Amino acid sequence: MTETIRTHTRATTSGASQSPQPSRTADAESAGLERLVELAARDRHLAVLITLDDDGSPQVSVVNCGVVDDPSGDGRRVALVARRGAKTRNLRRNPQATLAVRSGWEWIAVSGHSAVISRDDGLSIPRFEQLLRDVFHAAGGHHDDLATYDQVMAVERRCAVLIRPERFTSNPIGAEHREPAS
Repeated sequence: MTETIRTHTRATTSGASQSPQPSRTADAESAGLERLVELAARDRHLAVLITLDDDGSPQVSVVNCGVVDDPSGDGRRVALVARRGAKTRNLRRNPQATLAVRSGWEWIAVSGHSAVISRDDGLSIPRFEQLLRDVFHAAGGHHDDLATYDQVMAVERRCAVLIRPERFTSNPIGAEHREPAS
């Protein structure tokens, strides 16, 4: 069984966009993010990120993820630190992403538009370094020397990827896989 929680706006019969009830949407988004954090913490914050290649086929990466506040002040985002490569190229071309986290047979996936934020994207260097640190810590990372961490991130030209939650899909809490009886 799969549960779906949608957190995006919907069109009215007149075609105009109407926001869902704020408390219902905020509650659903908050519950989805809390569940994602809970499951991620059980397995080293590992997740599977799915983006789309040039030809529309899925490109899949295993990443560490967490939840942080958007630096623009526009809510909470599912976040990861990425190398510049296929996933960031794909997300800059098509920002739609899905990220799935699991623990045992329980899982949750979040889909939404992403933003790839690099050192060159207008944040001051201290704010960008703090964003990478925030994502790193939210994804379970620990480093004894954050100045060295900042230097490595700069040399490797790492980016922050922030996914705006628009849809959560999950199985029910406590769900277990059961093999059919033979």
